[in-house]
Amino acid sequence: MIYSFIMCAGKQSRFKSELPKALMPFKNYSTILEANIKISLQFCDKVIIVSSLDNYKYFEKYKNDNVDVIKIESGFGCGDAVYKALYNTYCISKEDTCFIMWGDSIQIDKQVFLKCLLEYHNDIIIPVKWEKNPYVQIKHFKKKAIGVLFSKYKEKINSGMHDLSIFFGNYKKIRSYLTKFRKKILINGKYVHKHNNEMLFLDIINEVKGTYKIVEINNHKDLSFNTLEQYNDLINKYDK
Repeated sequence: MIYSFIMCAGKQSRFKSELPKALMPFKNYSTILEANIKISLQFCDKVIIVSSLDNYKYFEKYKNDNVDVIKIESGFGCGDAVYKALYNTYCISKEDTCFIMWGDSIQIDKQVFLKCLLEYHNDIIIPVKWEKNPYVQIKHFKKKAIGVLFSKYKEKINSGMHDLSIFFGNYKKIRSYLTKFRKKILINGKYVHKHNNEMLFLDIINEVKGTYKIVEINNHKDLSFNTLEQYNDLINKYDK
């Protein structure tokens, strides 16, 4: 089976709205989440919405035969959230695959899903797009190893590839990589890491040797945001 995990568990401290980011309106859909669920079910057997404990009340109404909602304790980084989500989903077998997408991104580009499925050969697929001065840069280093740089943490970033807030791979493999990363940085019950003492999902690429594959998506319109201002700008640009 193919699953889609839509991560809606962030504390959204930079987003000045009572509603979770995933529940903001978008174009012809009632919410961003509805858009992400609809396209996910074109390519996946089941959608799993991952909510924080505080915001579960907003998401439980989405439960049906094809959509489940689970709640986790959040606030320890997006990698920690994915780790908890994968361990709290007991129906998945070791052969199953899954998409992982952030709830503050709008995934309506079918070619992203199609390319992930086409390029998958037991790798973790990282769809990317070229951008001038990206927020996060994914690049090949020595011996073709893939690494990630974060502008947020003052790391030197050049124009290059950034992720599209969606990933794909074998459920068991992703969970295994996250478990290895977690063991490396969990000290006395707390994360100790140079990136704000959090467990970031993309840091598994830096910290855990594995099979990662960059897949470039041409002519892709990036629809992700962090702040309310970025959301409004995104909506205004999209409608033009």
